[in-house]
Amino acid sequence: MKRMKICLSLLLAAMLLLLGGIALADSAEQHIVKVTAIGFIDLDGAKLKAVALEYDQDMTGADVTPDAYALTLYQPESFDYMGDGSIGDILRVYVNDEPAVSEAGGTGTGRYVILEVFTDYVAASTIAYNHGMAVKVDQVRDLNTDAGVVPATTKTRTNNFGQRNKALYFTIDEIAGFQFYTDTPGDYGAAGPAFHLDGCFSQNDGKLHDVSLAYALYLPEDYHEDGSYALVTLQNPAATASTHPLEAVLATRSPAVYASEWAQNLVKEAHGLDGLIVLVPVITERVDDNGGTPAEYEAIVHLWDEIIERYHVDPDHVYGTGQSVGGMILLETNRNRDNFFAGLLLYEDQWAQNYYIDTIFARDMVLYESTAASAPMHYPRTDAYITWNYSLDTEGNPVYEGHDPLNYYYLVSDDNIMITNTADNNLSNDTWHEMSCLYDDLVGTTFTQFIVDATDDLEAQDAALEAYLATERPLGINWVSFAGGANGFSSRKLASTYAWLLTQDRQDEIAREKLDINRPFELAEEQLQDDSRKIYFTALDGSPIYLLTAKAGAGTQLYNTSWLNLKSVADAVPGWLPEGMSWETGVVPAHIVSVEPIGTEGAAIEMDADMAGLVVNMKGDDVINYLNGTVREGLTILLDPYEFYDAEGNQLTVTLRNIYVSDSPALREGAERASGEGCYIIVEFAEPAAAEATAVIQRTTVRTNTVIASASWELRE
Repeated sequence: MKRMKICLSLLLAAMLLLLGGIALADSAEQHIVKVTAIGFIDLDGAKLKAVALEYDQDMTGADVTPDAYALTLYQPESFDYMGDGSIGDILRVYVNDEPAVSEAGGTGTGRYVILEVFTDYVAASTIAYNHGMAVKVDQVRDLNTDAGVVPATTKTRTNNFGQRNKALYFTIDEIAGFQFYTDTPGDYGAAGPAFHLDGCFSQNDGKLHDVSLAYALYLPEDYHEDGSYALVTLQNPAATASTHPLEAVLATRSPAVYASEWAQNLVKEAHGLDGLIVLVPVITERVDDNGGTPAEYEAIVHLWDEIIERYHVDPDHVYGTGQSVGGMILLETNRNRDNFFAGLLLYEDQWAQNYYIDTIFARDMVLYESTAASAPMHYPRTDAYITWNYSLDTEGNPVYEGHDPLNYYYLVSDDNIMITNTADNNLSNDTWHEMSCLYDDLVGTTFTQFIVDATDDLEAQDAALEAYLATERPLGINWVSFAGGANGFSSRKLASTYAWLLTQDRQDEIAREKLDINRPFELAEEQLQDDSRKIYFTALDGSPIYLLTAKAGAGTQLYNTSWLNLKSVADAVPGWLPEGMSWETGVVPAHIVSVEPIGTEGAAIEMDADMAGLVVNMKGDDVINYLNGTVREGLTILLDPYEFYDAEGNQLTVTLRNIYVSDSPALREGAERASGEGCYIIVEFAEPAAAEATAVIQRTTVRTNTVIASASWELRE
């Protein structure tokens, strides 16, 4: 019996040793506890340069070589190899005591194995960070270490790539200084809350909204309270509401460029400043291609002003750069804040410059002689803080004389702007072609489209662009198109585009005279209809559409630029007018002269033009499809055209009952809506007001067949 117990004990010990041996020989995925991508910002965005594998044991003495591992990385659909190698090739492997690249080839001790990879390639377009930083890794053979054997993996390890609702593990030194401000920090954290602003006005629904705006912020390493800094704000294309500011920073190469030592030194040398602050707000609402801006627009402008004040930003060196929808926000700001930006660098942008902005936009309008919709839909903002009715002089003081906040072509004619797009971006190119032709027709001054061959090497492209920029021209507007390039990407490769922006000065554009075009648009007697005036888009029947030829000496007031869809058919012809109006009969602007109370029953708004034939809508009206006269189901007018205020500046709570025209400031009993003639617009209240109306804000456009009275936030007394 005793001998049997001894045998059983020996057998049990042998089994334990065997089991222990199996545990030591377990696959490597049990020992690789974390995979981290180490990236950098290359020409094509966030790109992998190394992978850090963290083991659960000391890897000192490990016989690591490139053939010990296999990597699976994201491969762009279109890319060029610049050197010998392929995406996913492992160039160096070493053991290190931290999860970082080592020029010396590691310490040889520690729990980390570093795999340096091939990076000498460039993609045709920017690589999204969640692709560029994604990695799968296999340890394909056993590794011998001083402590024993770490066997090959039987299961692929990742840095959370492909795992739903999990953040990728990665590090990128170039963006290490960015701080993130968001209410939903998630795995990437936050330095503080999002920027909050209540009561932000939306042109898309005419209502006020409370906005929380996440953003990323970079302060120079040597930032100090006594310094003076430049600011660049980057507006990316429309994103999703869940976007973390980190993702916005990595959406393009630009934030890392502006945070770089190169950009910081450029600002210091060019302007004598102490550095460059980089701001990346997260846009979650789309700016309507038809001209309506969302509530986030107001929040962004207030955020800019807060950053400018808090961090001692020099107002002569505030820069804006943005792509597509992001650029449209900057363009809209540039209209409302004349000479706010020292320079704008835009990628693939266009805008909807329209006086008659408050419209339901009907599609297929090119089939009809008249090209206006029939009822209000977009509503001009009324925040006096956002919308200025003045320009700025060299000291930053407001100048009211001659300012027209809706005449975009006039307002930007003294600005420092660089438009960059691809040669085949028809929507963007048609927009800037239209502006160039208008300037040429009206005053004989224009800017030309400069073509860069995007297939040339980068040094040749930079040299060509620098030569173009060095040529003296009458305007500060530069238009650069890349032949054979990629949308929103080609110009970001070139240092000369960033250098142009950061060397601009607001004083230069304030000193530059605006073009003399702040008067109504008129047609030239001869309308040019050749290839130089043809736009890419056509009518539904395939017939060509040409830019209008302007009369020399006229202006760009009341000129509405094209509203185009993104397909091959134009929605509206260039220079379109509201239904019933035409350039042949002449179109003029009208303005409010004064407001006279009619007791507490209503008010008489005196205009500087006869308003006979008034076209006006009121809150609650049906929205009519003018193409066939049918009511648009589920849509009603959201906003009355006027708000009234008493002598103390308090808004009157009134419901408008009727609006018509008269030749005297008095009620006209039984008057039909919009009837009458004369210079007075009579507004009747449904119930008596609490006080007399002594001031008014016009919230939507009103018009006749020859007159447009554009909306304004400005109080008229």
